[in-house]
Amino acid sequence: MKTYFAGDNMITSLGFTTEENMAMFRNNVTGIRNHRKTDRLGIDCCISTVDGDRLDQVFSDFAKPDNYTRLEKIAITSARYAVERTDVDFKSPKTLFILSTTKGNIDLLENKKHPFGSDRIQLWRTAHAITAFFENPNPPLVVSNACISGIVALITALRMLKYSHYKNIVVVGVDIASRFVISGFQSFKATSSTPCRPYDKSRKGLSLGEGGSTLILTSESSLATDEKLVLRGGAGANDANHISGPSRTGEGLYLSIQKTLESTQETAENIDYINAHGTATVFNDDMESIALERTKLATVPVNSLKGYFGHTLGAAGVLETSAAVASMRMNTLIATKGFHTKGTTQEINVIRKTKMKTINHCLKIASGFGGCNAGILISKDGTF
Repeated sequence: MKTYFAGDNMITSLGFTTEENMAMFRNNVTGIRNHRKTDRLGIDCCISTVDGDRLDQVFSDFAKPDNYTRLEKIAITSARYAVERTDVDFKSPKTLFILSTTKGNIDLLENKKHPFGSDRIQLWRTAHAITAFFENPNPPLVVSNACISGIVALITALRMLKYSHYKNIVVVGVDIASRFVISGFQSFKATSSTPCRPYDKSRKGLSLGEGGSTLILTSESSLATDEKLVLRGGAGANDANHISGPSRTGEGLYLSIQKTLESTQETAENIDYINAHGTATVFNDDMESIALERTKLATVPVNSLKGYFGHTLGAAGVLETSAAVASMRMNTLIATKGFHTKGTTQEINVIRKTKMKTINHCLKIASGFGGCNAGILISKDGTF
């Protein structure tokens, strides 16, 4: 049985649809900006944020904005846009929701006078608020596994479609910028005061971002998009190197890639494109170059999209996979924003300029705190 992509959406600082975001990527536009203490976040930072006024305006067309948190509005809007173009029934008992997030409604900690109740900060409660909006009858699943959450959610969806009674799974990835999150990363001295530069020699750290994305997976071929893309498999591994630092040998990511290729019976030689994690921290980017060299993928075109919309934490895996799916349909390799001169210990084929190329097989990889790593393989139907 194959697992197909039936619908998608991306909401970032650059737009509220997949098409809007892809147009910005092709035009080399970044949504990362300097924010001051007087802004909503109350802290100096260089990050990417979703347009709150536009969000409330769009959301008010179908619900009362005051009844939902900022995070929930992003998630619901994204899922609503994604389903509009499909025949998938969100109310069906054969449809399941999976929420991918790391912090959920963490901003409620900063506002003691919020009207949402004390349990709304719980991830399970957030997930139920989202599924209740769509009148889905099934208890939602929550995947929260650091920055690989989105990829793990997609792997979970793939396995549940193969081994359970569900026919469709809606994977929603979402996280928002908050003082809590920004302060945490600043305490690590991991953030950059300018837009991040993945894999570049002059990179100074990551740029945080907020956003939401939805991918609808189905086992029904008739519900797939015109050009059928298949989620073939995926795997994760943990190198347990450090609470925040990746393995210097790339062991966990190496194992994830190897297991992903083995599970799909695919070879490294057939991979056309790698959508990487690329946080623009010194150790992450080096680790990825080592892992790709060890898996004989050093010559495959690679990009990181974080220079456009920042590191969106629990949304990153879903958001970046949505972009990878769009790239495959358009047969377009998007340039890595901010990259100029290679700054990794091993060779890596970073995409410098946006260009056309047939993409039949895409490897998406991710890494996160605690030594976690994961990968998935997406292919065009009929090419394997």
